[in-house]
Amino acid sequence: MKSIIYYLPVLVLLIAGCDTMNWQQYRIADVAVGSPDATKLRTTLQTVADQTGLKDRAQDSREPATLAFYTQPEVRNFRVDLGARFTNDVVLIDLVGGFGPPPTAYKQAKRLLMPALSAEFGSRVSIPQPFVPIR
Repeated sequence: MKSIIYYLPVLVLLIAGCDTMNWQQYRIADVAVGSPDATKLRTTLQTVADQTGLKDRAQDSREPATLAFYTQPEVRNFRVDLGARFTNDVVLIDLVGGFGPPPTAYKQAKRLLMPALSAEFGSRVSIPQPFVPIR
């Protein structure tokens, strides 16, 4: 019985650490399908994906209005995904890293994204509140 009492705090920490969803979303206003801004955004995301080890898997995206989709190769559970999708007159960029402690690739991409997006799109970049759900 005493050993259970010693392991209970560790168990609680493990369970509590698994309820955090690693998800960051960015919004860029006034980007039309096929526009020079869409091309510039795809290039910016490709640069971030290359720096974080994510591979282009746009052909696997289930989102009908996908601009770009990058994912961690050979990771099945809690992989890092970076995607961009058109919604009305904006593009939503989703960075998803599963549940629990943030994976390294997620932390790297999150650190790189806002400066890269701001450098290209300035004040048109924002973080939506609340986040717009992924279908």
